[in-house]
Amino acid sequence: MRIILLYQYLLNKKAFPIAQQIVRCGTSVGANIHEANAAESLADFIHKLAISHKELEETIYWLRLFKRGNYLPRGGYKSLRDDADELIRLLSRVLFTARQKKKGLGGKK
Repeated sequence: MRIILLYQYLLNKKAFPIAQQIVRCGTSVGANIHEANAAESLADFIHKLAISHKELEETIYWLRLFKRGNYLPRGGYKSLRDDADELIRLLSRVLFTARQKKKGLGGKK
């Protein structure tokens, strides 16, 4: 939800193109995590979470640009970045565990 609030904030600052980028990748993270919960297989689960991880990395990229371009106040950046870093750690652990499980199954889907 915070990504939507950031999007609205950026629109108010007339930062239309970059606002669209952050809302696309930022909302994709949650959408793919949600989709992973309904995965048809372990491989599908891993794939959806890997997409979420990539989209989150892109979100972090845009947050850095917003900070450098003074589109975000320092406290706003830090809070969003802390949340993103926490989610990266969580996704990394879940992906590692799922990949280990897949290896244990002999790579079967």
